Amino acid sequence: MENEILEHYFAGSYSLKESSIPLSFSEQSLITLGEGELLGKRYLFVIGRRELSYSEVTAFNFRFTSISSQPLVFLLRENSRSIARKLMKDQIAFITAEGFVFIPQVVIFGQLPSPVRREVLIWHDSYIPVAQYFLLNPSAKVNSLQLQSELSFYSRSLLIKALALLTQLGFLKQEGSIRSTSYSLAGSLHDSYALIKEKFINPIRGSYFVKESEALSLPHEILSSESALSFYTNVAPENEAFLLGRKDYWDHRYLFVDSKQRAFQEVYLRYDVLAYQPLLMRKESSFVLNPLDVIAIYREDKDPRVAEAINHLEEAYR
Repeated sequence: MENEILEHYFAGSYSLKESSIPLSFSEQSLITLGEGELLGKRYLFVIGRRELSYSEVTAFNFRFTSISSQPLVFLLRENSRSIARKLMKDQIAFITAEGFVFIPQVVIFGQLPSPVRREVLIWHDSYIPVAQYFLLNPSAKVNSLQLQSELSFYSRSLLIKALALLTQLGFLKQEGSIRSTSYSLAGSLHDSYALIKEKFINPIRGSYFVKESEALSLPHEILSSESALSFYTNVAPENEAFLLGRKDYWDHRYLFVDSKQRAFQEVYLRYDVLAYQPLLMRKESSFVLNPLDVIAIYREDKDPRVAEAINHLEEAYR
């Protein structure tokens, strides 16, 4: 397990592995947990997937200090220094992406000198659709405004961060002037896919069920991963299901049950909840996941028919 903040400021002076402490679905969208050593002392690291608010940090601090004997250190993303003063007052240990560190257990406090003069850019799962856009359009050469028109669900600031990180990784290259910078793949399709494919995760975070009679209020535009697999291969879908964004799930959470809560006499529809907004492909009046997400979902599937279909689908990028 790696972390960009620790690697950037403490390379060679830390160890980190994934924690065995289970996280709820909502927690998984906000943080990951790691256990390891920093400067010779063991910690439980709470790693923000996005910028965390002060109330979120204090809530996580209360939860994990009550179940872990190891002291906590929060690894906070960009712009988190705005809450630093409050966290110091509460004696909550943290390190920010900008290099501001406060670990009262070992009396470390202050601004760390960066080993290189650049911003610490941190990978985020929501950057995946940007990388996928260029793999699905390998000859594309676009500026940020053109790309935003293609990925309309992206905010301008998030898109700029994604492009900067993908360029820093060597996945993209920049051309043109500062005012009209264009982006394209830095290498061949094969090399670009090999560089980035390990960052492509299964976009589905969980499956839930809704009574068929109560499902009319839910959107049904995005077809299931099984339908997407059938769209790109000859493997027919076995079950009807739909994909749902996190906001739609949260807005209708009172309708959902898990597999164990289903009533025997009721008919249910399955909804797979997405971890982030994926890059979708149109299929008639509906949408399906793009082939790269399908590969990520079914890469470890044990069904030999599915494994063969995914291997054939991935050949286009290998």
